[in-house]
Amino acid sequence: MPELLLIPPWNGSPRSLADWVALFEKLGQTPDVDKDGNFGAVIMLEPIGAEGYAEIESNGRVSALNLEFEQALAEPARALVEAAATEFGWEIIEDNEPDEGD
Repeated sequence: MPELLLIPPWNGSPRSLADWVALFEKLGQTPDVDKDGNFGAVIMLEPIGAEGYAEIESNGRVSALNLEFEQALAEPARALVEAAATEFGWEIIEDNEPDEGD
């Protein structure tokens, strides 16, 4: 299962979960969000076959966003994630290594 990890630059503007939701909506994908306590949230982008987890710091800022894709990363999904990361100036780290269970 392909994964993309999005991380902020050390000197970047803080981004909240609401910022990410608004950005995905601006890019044409309304995510389903399920808060996981105060320090995380599951983000589902079903139309592109992605589910992710946002790590949230105590100040409400997202410190990382990990997205897993159901199948090979199709160009529309990659383009959406790259557009989102570029908008916020975040780095994308790609992990194509199969998980032990895959």
